[in-house]
Parts: sequence; structure tokens; C-alpha cells
Amino acid sequence: MEANAELAAVVVKNFDEVQQIWDELDHFKRHRQVKGDHPLFRAEAQKQELSGMSDVALLKLLRNRPADILKYTKVRIPAAASEERRSAMEEKVAEWRRALEAARAEAKRRGIVQ
Repeated sequence: MEANAELAAVVVKNFDEVQQIWDELDHFKRHRQVKGDHPLFRAEAQKQELSGMSDVALLKLLRNRPADILKYTKVRIPAAASEERRSAMEEKVAEWRRALEAARAEAKRRGIVQ
């Protein structure tokens, strides 16, 4: 019985992931733009967003994002009320770090930073 429950959980998880991918592809087909909800497509959506930014906006992001990351890691995450909230904040910081690296790469590609 326990094995059936584990198998059902895996099937549901896989179905949900396939559904998310399908939704991403359907959105792209209709709008010719990556939605970015699924992790496989998130990086591409981020690249599109960064490439559409002005140089000023990109430099502003490069200046402000490290301060946001520091504030969350030093103050907000340790003061989180629950483990669930702490986990959500840690995930947010990880996403910000990935976005910061992508922004640095975009700025370097444009030649506005070295």
C-alpha cells in the first residue's frame, strides 16, 4: 500500500511538471514570448527581460541587487517567523543571485562593465 502511495506521488509530480512545460510552450506559441514559470524556461525569460532593459536600468539593477541580497541574508532570513517563510526567502535570494549573474553577463556583453 505504501509503495502505491509513493508511486502515485511520483506520477502526480511528473504530470504536474509536464503540464507546466505544456503551459510554457502553449504560451510561447500564442505570444512568442517565454513565460518563465517552469525552471527550464526561467533562464531564457530572464535573458529576454535583461536584453530588453536600458543600460541605465541594467546598471541600476547591478547596483541595487547586491544590497537586497545582503539585507535578506543578514536581517530578514534570520528573523523569519516560520521555517516555511525562511525557505521562501532563501529561494528568493537564490533567484536574485542567478539574476544578478545573468545581469552581469548581459552588461559585459554590452560592454558597459568589465
